[in-house]
Amino acid sequence: MIYDNINLNGITRSEFIIIDEVPHILETNTIPGFTAQSIIPQQIKAYNLKVKDVINNLVKSIL
Repeated sequence: MIYDNINLNGITRSEFIIIDEVPHILETNTIPGFTAQSIIPQQIKAYNLKVKDVINNLVKSIL
């Protein structure tokens, strides 16, 4: 929902803090890290996907 409300596209990384059960956004990184230690590749692998396939699908969706 926040992703759409602030017109993001592609792969982003957002950080939140919850105060009194209310989420507050701290920052959104529109160019997140993509090293093997970075969060995005780890999340992709956790879903049993290949980074290469996700990137290819992202590029195809933009064209």
